[in-house]
Amino acid sequence: MSLSLAIGRTTLRGYLRRARGAGFVWPLSDKLSDTDLKQLLFPRTAGDVRGSFPQPDWSYVHGELRRKGVTLSLLWEEYRGVHPDGYGYSRYCELYTRREGKLSPVMPCRAVDCRTLDIGAPLAFGKSAFTNSMILS
Repeated sequence: MSLSLAIGRTTLRGYLRRARGAGFVWPLSDKLSDTDLKQLLFPRTAGDVRGSFPQPDWSYVHGELRRKGVTLSLLWEEYRGVHPDGYGYSRYCELYTRREGKLSPVMPCRAVDCRTLDIGAPLAFGKSAFTNSMILS
């Protein structure tokens, strides 16, 4: 059956499980539209509704980011402290940059792990004694 439908066996098993759960019997009623069939097989749950995550106060976030030493990571941790089931870090950052209408600066990192680089921390530059080039310390 999965070959004739050009879908995987696991996908087919999932559809059959959903059909049994919805109480379908063969043959299906002619009155059942594709939309009705989809709604019966894939009922919407409260978690499926768009916007079900609590929204951060973006004006507060924007204002706090102007303060020295405050990072988006710190504000996300604060947000997750209040809303443990809220947005993950990457989605939180994506929503913030989308709201601000700008892309975040991208810095290619080869020598350090970018995930541990805290852009809000004070940085120091110096010259390498070996290559006479600028280094970040």
